[in-house]
Amino acid sequence: MWGGRGYANPYGDMHGDTEGGFSKAASKLADLREGLDEEAARAYRALQLALQRHTQAPAPQFAKSFHDSLNAMFPNAWDISARQVGTHNQWEVKVNNGPSMYCSVRLEVLADDPNFVRDLKEKARLVKDTLLGNRGKWKNTFEQGAVSMEKVRAFQRECATRFSEEGGKGGRRDRNNNNWVDAPGEICGTCGKSMEDNQLNGVHMCVVLAIFECSECRYSWSSFNGRLRPDKELMGQHCRKCKSPGIAKDWRPVTPGEEMDGDQQDEGWTRYGGGGSHKKGMHQSELCDACREFGNCKGVFYDPFVLTVALSYIVGDQVKWLPYSDNIPELLVADLSQSGFDCQVCLQPHVYVKPSDDEPRRDPDYDRKLNSQSNKNKRPPLRQPGGVKDQNALDNF
Repeated sequence: MWGGRGYANPYGDMHGDTEGGFSKAASKLADLREGLDEEAARAYRALQLALQRHTQAPAPQFAKSFHDSLNAMFPNAWDISARQVGTHNQWEVKVNNGPSMYCSVRLEVLADDPNFVRDLKEKARLVKDTLLGNRGKWKNTFEQGAVSMEKVRAFQRECATRFSEEGGKGGRRDRNNNNWVDAPGEICGTCGKSMEDNQLNGVHMCVVLAIFECSECRYSWSSFNGRLRPDKELMGQHCRKCKSPGIAKDWRPVTPGEEMDGDQQDEGWTRYGGGGSHKKGMHQSELCDACREFGNCKGVFYDPFVLTVALSYIVGDQVKWLPYSDNIPELLVADLSQSGFDCQVCLQPHVYVKPSDDEPRRDPDYDRKLNSQSNKNKRPPLRQPGGVKDQNALDNF
């Protein structure tokens, strides 16, 4: 329905590895499935069933489909709790008051282009606000009986109008629901970002430059994708060399130029030394506790219907989701190249049950620093853990 808009690709060439990217995502999902216990596997299957509707047409009411699928997968359960955490597409599920299972669906862009991801998040935020705005007019419409394509197209047209009016940026109605106004919402006092950005499990978690030291071999590394919980607890990372848990040594909010940087599992710190080139590595999700818990801490967490509408506007055509294979049907993929974008995207489910012995570890000095920090807006200085070179250049950064 978006055809004829003449939307040009503003992102340049995004050379995504189509087969490599999809196959890696499929391999990770296969490993995830094999590691789930019986109840978690059923919750995973419920996510899969809810996602299947999106291979036919844009499908609102993903949450309802997920709840219905949970009931089907646990027919003998006397209590099923599926609590949506925050405002994004993530749930805490408990069956018969058992352990918490954190279930989510995320989108991954298989191309290294931060502008595309940023634009997608902005469009998705506006689509979600349109869905819930005006006292939930569209949400209520979709909840009343069968959803026709005519209703979906009408919703897409309203989203397109608001994209045009606001230059594609997200916004919200004022308290009287009369004017569409730009409103970033509450701002985090630590990182300066909107509290609706960088959410995991429905909670804003600042993206920070973090320093860790291995609890066993004492190897030190840094990551531009550290995640800070609201209580200033750094989510853990593991050592590349020996796979042992890392001890959190220090952190500071990332600067705008660092937001899309990766991990630097290296003691050289050439980025800060003043001599040598910037040495940047990809985020190593297999070593990141946030990725273990949420599938990919850099993924885009919105309702699949919201993401489909946002993507369709960006590419100027209706996005079609296809199952990756008969063996991995829960991985939904879309090749955007036919719309002039050298980019592939995928939707995938994730279920995580936190191990009972998976406790965070950090340096006692780190706790003392937090307790003595009087100004929460002040960036904590980066101190020298083992392996950091040229500390003066680092402190002056």
